[in-house]
Amino acid sequence: MKWFLSVATTCAAGLLLALTVGAAPVYKSVDSQGRVIYSDVPPSGAATAVELPAANIYTPELPTDSGSTSANATDPAAASDTEISTTEYVSVAIITPAHDAALRNNSGQVQVVVSTTPALDLAAGHQLRLLLDQQPISAGPTTQFTLDNVDRGTHSLSAQIVNAQGELLLQSASSTFHLLRYSALTAPNRANPARGR
Repeated sequence: MKWFLSVATTCAAGLLLALTVGAAPVYKSVDSQGRVIYSDVPPSGAATAVELPAANIYTPELPTDSGSTSANATDPAAASDTEISTTEYVSVAIITPAHDAALRNNSGQVQVVVSTTPALDLAAGHQLRLLLDQQPISAGPTTQFTLDNVDRGTHSLSAQIVNAQGELLLQSASSTFHLLRYSALTAPNRANPARGR
């Protein structure tokens, strides 16, 4: 058993040595005790040269730019990210409320309707952004808005068409409206029922 283990160990060491030195010759000999010895140095006694099979060498292929380009071309998600809308807007305008209109609403609610030519390109992520007194107040993929609790007085409205990244594509002219709301300060004076008694 010890002889077998010695031979196996010697074989493994010999093969490892052969792989390390590459094309160096390997010799096989048997010593006086019957042990098989492998060595890259020719022994003084009788020895047999061992021919080892050629080593397997793997060379990986380097990635190329053309490969990554073709992968992106077949990826529908990548293609949609790079899709650019060709919609060119001609006009955007505030339709409701009409310019210089006087509105009465005690809750301060104002209905706004915007017109665009052509229609919003919703597939490209375009939307309208509404500005009240030059400040953004609402946005969305719609042409109708409801503003709540607007203060009484004169206000300006304008609408912007923006792309999916929020970049301005076209802006309307400013439209003015006047909101009238009930106020205790402006209510007519009531007669004092106790007066004159």
